[in-house]
Amino acid sequence: MVAWYYPAGVFGVIVFLLVGSWILRRYVQSLADYYVIGRRANWVIYACTLCATWVSMWTLMGGPGLVWKGWGPFQIQSWYIGSAIGIIFCTFILAPALRRGRYLTLPDFFAERFASRRVRSAAVAALIVGVYFYIVLQVVGGGIMFEQMLGLTYLQGMLVFLGVVLVCLLFSGMWSIVLTDVFGFIVFMVAGLVFPIAIVKMVGGLEAAIKGAGAIHGAQYWTMLGKSGLTPLQHLGNVLSWVIILGASPHLIVRSYIVKDTKDIYKGGIATLIAGSALTFFLFLGFVALTNLVDPKSMHPDYVAVHASLKILPPVLGILYIAGAFTAGTTTANAQYLTCAQGLARDLYQKLLRPKATDIEVIRVTYVALILIGVATAIVAAMRPWLLVIAGTITGMILSFGYFPTLTLGLFWGRLTARAVEWTLWISVPLSVFAVYTWTKFKWFQPHPTIWGLILGFGLAVLLSFLTKQSEEEKAAWERLRPILWPEKATLLREVRDRLFIWIAAVLAILIGLIVMGLYLGWFW
Repeated sequence: MVAWYYPAGVFGVIVFLLVGSWILRRYVQSLADYYVIGRRANWVIYACTLCATWVSMWTLMGGPGLVWKGWGPFQIQSWYIGSAIGIIFCTFILAPALRRGRYLTLPDFFAERFASRRVRSAAVAALIVGVYFYIVLQVVGGGIMFEQMLGLTYLQGMLVFLGVVLVCLLFSGMWSIVLTDVFGFIVFMVAGLVFPIAIVKMVGGLEAAIKGAGAIHGAQYWTMLGKSGLTPLQHLGNVLSWVIILGASPHLIVRSYIVKDTKDIYKGGIATLIAGSALTFFLFLGFVALTNLVDPKSMHPDYVAVHASLKILPPVLGILYIAGAFTAGTTTANAQYLTCAQGLARDLYQKLLRPKATDIEVIRVTYVALILIGVATAIVAAMRPWLLVIAGTITGMILSFGYFPTLTLGLFWGRLTARAVEWTLWISVPLSVFAVYTWTKFKWFQPHPTIWGLILGFGLAVLLSFLTKQSEEEKAAWERLRPILWPEKATLLREVRDRLFIWIAAVLAILIGLIVMGLYLGWFW
């Protein structure tokens, strides 16, 4: 029986998010308010929301659980290094250009760039299918957490998590996401940094924790591959797949639409990299130490974080960690839900089916889309996955084959044709399912399908561009759009206060780097 204060703590978080989202409804006066909070966010808000989206529930439950199980801290941390590179590409290259275009959705860019409704429809299809599978992962994580913490069945826990996400979105859209992100960022940063301190102290210090983990898992635990059983190429494939997934992730790019100015994107991106990298490194140290307290053979790795919160940590820290995991999952899931719903309501309904639809009408259609997506997610998540790895990999494959090549080439290469983009995006969906199935069943597409997706996606887009002809509308659209996306005097961090921010960020990054190096090299023991 779980003590009453654990569910009470999470219930308090849920009430706060629901009430806050309901109060923020008054700021929703237009479609831009509902989708991008009227572009009012500064760099602090952007950093919180970007980092909260990057740090999903897998960061606080899945990845650390694998560290505890024996995969090793270096292997899991290297995956986050790959995702950090993706964040850099997304935040400092793609996002500023797209923000200058003042779009509401990602398919808006494709439609304007190629002057084509057909390209928009292909972009919407790939977007919805790709993001949908990743939503399933977050909902499954929420179900597991509530199953252990509240004593509910997995299905009941999953529905509770899903219901909270949907109701908040129905109240105020992106405003509720920003509220969840800022609150979640504060909670999981504190939880993720305090957790390792508490666990390491319980096992007698960092040196004892490291020696104990080495004695249990052996010397292989400290290698780059750990005890995962992956080959070096498979491990490299996983790292590169995170670069690709985060580099052109639709729900991350849409986050950049909420800021006041592109300067806020640069500042927020720097702050995100510092905060996220520090969080993951210190969090994994805690789960290295946890190996000494919980037998790695006693449970599935997805459950150990909740187990430690309920059974090992002091109640205050346990509640904090569970609340952090809950908000981390919520902040990722709600952004992906809204991204999918935008695709159906704005890009499909308003732009393709009913161009005269008003803002209020589109917002109402977004409500319906959110509910439909929620039902579809619940059906798949109820299967409880067998399909978790497959679902996540399909998302990565669609992004690597469809979105990453077409988005990158579309921003930089004027010769890219609408027909090439359309076919590349359409093909990305069935090819992704085929590649992931054969990768899982027959070990094809080694070391990882997303690597092949990137190669084939770029290759197909370039080849089809040379085999097809640009229309005059396409050429005119690119000439009109290029100076907007890439102005001669881009907004950079040049002012005095901007340079002060850079100096402070650099000092923090160096200090964290020294602490990390010192911990691994033994400077502090």
